[in-house]
Amino acid sequence: MERRDGSIELLSRLRYIDSLDEPSLKAELLEKWAKENLTSEGIEDKGYSVVYMKELSELLYKNIIFLKDHRKNIKTQLNSNNKIKEFFK
Repeated sequence: MERRDGSIELLSRLRYIDSLDEPSLKAELLEKWAKENLTSEGIEDKGYSVVYMKELSELLYKNIIFLKDHRKNIKTQLNSNNKIKEFFK
């Protein structure tokens, strides 16, 4: 029962993060969530059920794509800001 509760909590936090609309907050919370749950001990070692693992993998994949797009957007904004800075020099 303890493992099941842990997997429900893990998924519910990821679902909440996934539902956020503000990209910068979402990216920050995803990073924090990943550091807490995907580093030191592997997630597969926690013994979660296949159903939870499937949903978790789908959410992770979806959010990895979001993070890549978010990074591209930030890079574009930085390049734009740098061009504006160069113009005003």
